[in-house]
Amino acid sequence: MQRYYELMMVITPQADEEELSASLEKVNRYISQRGGTVIRQQRWGNVRRLAYPIKNHREGSYVLTHLQMEPRYTGELESDIQVSEEILRHLLVKVDKIPEPLPERPQASVAREEPPTAVAGEQAPATVGELAPAMGEVVPEEPGPGLSGEEATERKEPGQ
Repeated sequence: MQRYYELMMVITPQADEEELSASLEKVNRYISQRGGTVIRQQRWGNVRRLAYPIKNHREGSYVLTHLQMEPRYTGELESDIQVSEEILRHLLVKVDKIPEPLPERPQASVAREEPPTAVAGEQAPATVGELAPAMGEVVPEEPGPGLSGEEATERKEPGQ
């Protein structure tokens, strides 16, 4: 019985368009040769910055693939992906159903956005300056990693 899967891959930033397409075609061919189907494949833009280095890379290209295949082939698929030099990291997850595709997001503009304004009949959102007096005095919680108990107590009680 075939199941639905979601495969997220991070591709090395040095891979040009041709190498990226070849890597994705290799994965797609593996799936189709075993009776599976690639339902959707989305590239998430060009190169994105990674949260932490992976195999000495700080950037990578993300590709999200939704597929349907027999569960017995998933281990072999993951082994093939791990051997690939272009694919830095991957995650294959079983899903109950394939989600709807995400709408394309417009590119972020360089211009600054205007602060939100009120819609007719509604009150405008409060600014930080308006909220600060209502919040009262901010008191630090427990001592941080660099503070001893006495230093933290001195900081908590500034009036004494």
